Amino acid sequence: TSSAYNERRASCRTAVAILRNADPTIESLRDVDRSRLDSVRSRMDDVTYRRAAHVVYEIERPRAMASALREGDIESAGELMNASHASLHDLYEVSSFELDLMTELARRHPACFGARLTGAGFGGCAVALIDTSGAESFIEAVQSAYRARVGLESELFTSEPVGGAHLLPPDSLSDSQSSVHHQE
Repeated sequence: TSSAYNERRASCRTAVAILRNADPTIESLRDVDRSRLDSVRSRMDDVTYRRAAHVVYEIERPRAMASALREGDIESAGELMNASHASLHDLYEVSSFELDLMTELARRHPACFGARLTGAGFGGCAVALIDTSGAESFIEAVQSAYRARVGLESELFTSEPVGGAHLLPPDSLSDSQSSVHHQE
């Protein structure tokens, strides 16, 4: 309960309570747009506002990202990733020197359209949207530059987008494929 991540969640709960005082129909930050959040900014301390702003802005990005990808606008998709990382760093304050460096090095490479930390932050992983024709040189350049700056090894690998998780009808899996077993 005293972790830095839970502090951020508490800030967001505080923001929702303030917003709910202005509009009882608000149940979460998903119910708030930028203008609504800005309308109560004066009632929030700076930290609460920044953390809530990150969440409100971040909620908008997946829809914009999906639209950019559908339209083949990879540059805009990359810009959204960069904006997300900046928000995670500046507003939500969950980035680290190493993540900032890794994403900065990634963005410098000509094959990279955008990069951001992924997961809850405070260390860990980053993801970059790159032109696959430059993947080998991207990995080599970013790993080498990162090692030179911090003296640490990194692991970079490529992956391709897939359809994502979805529900299958129970009868579509054989017993050997099913990972869920029921006991009566």
